[in-house]
Amino acid sequence: MNRRVALLESLLEARYPGNPPPDLCVAMDQAVEFAVCEGRSIAEAIAAFFAEDDWGPAQKTLEDIVRPGVQFRPSALPIMPKAVSSLLRLTEDSATVDELERIAATDPVLAARLLAASNSARHGSRFQIVRLREAVMRLGVLEARRALIASSLGGLFASTALRELWDHSQIVADSAARIATTCGIDPETAWLAGLVHDIGRLGFATLPANARVAEQRWLEAGFPLVYAETLAFGNDHASLGEQLLRGWEIPAFVGDAVAMHHRPESARSDLEAILFLAEDTAVRLGTCVAEDLWLDMRRRIACERTGLELDELREMDARGNVHHRAIA
Repeated sequence: MNRRVALLESLLEARYPGNPPPDLCVAMDQAVEFAVCEGRSIAEAIAAFFAEDDWGPAQKTLEDIVRPGVQFRPSALPIMPKAVSSLLRLTEDSATVDELERIAATDPVLAARLLAASNSARHGSRFQIVRLREAVMRLGVLEARRALIASSLGGLFASTALRELWDHSQIVADSAARIATTCGIDPETAWLAGLVHDIGRLGFATLPANARVAEQRWLEAGFPLVYAETLAFGNDHASLGEQLLRGWEIPAFVGDAVAMHHRPESARSDLEAILFLAEDTAVRLGTCVAEDLWLDMRRRIACERTGLELDELREMDARGNVHHRAIA
């Protein structure tokens, strides 16, 4: 906390004409720390701190520093193509050979990628597949659906700068499916939620470089990602992701899981807790850093919610790590 408070204090001292209360920045940071106990997001905790506490004029100066006047809105992002939106709305029960063939046929890029997947070395045979229906049948309905969804979403992360984020999303998707199977939850739904869990980060990553300077400043001072995003943009990627998915007409429970994937203490469904544990898998395997506060406590809460033990998760981590090394 010391590095975080030190940056807040230095910014406040630079802008406040006088001596600000010595514990003001500590109090604000503690309000964020205690948000987990109050069922609040970081944005809600910051808003409540400035609405409910009275530290005098210096508090307004601090508010101007940590609460941006304009929040990033998902309307700035591209509209999802109709074919992709249809794919994301498909469930395991509604996905059929006919439906996947119909959707792929409406988009030449999806059609080409489906054919390429069916003719890959993994599924190859001496007979070249040239019809979409045959491609779906060779892959199987579930794998064809996954291939189409991954291909369509992967295009959003095509730049070199976003490739690491896409790789992370695929790791979390696979982990979510494995955990969901253990918990008796539909693994295909969990896989989809894992694949899009960080879609909100795509929004922030596509901002001009100068708009991300503030976020980088917070990150370098030790603020975890969700905290830094909230200070820089007035929103975090989980909340933005839920708004984006709602605009794409994705089933609400998937958007809810994305919105809460850092806050299992406020989870309303097992899927939300599963998504937290799936991303936590990447943290435990060392492929990403923790993005929010109170990781150990939240891990225990998510385990209690899903009925899993930490030893079970570690075993799944090991199996998943072997799998990803094998396909890398």
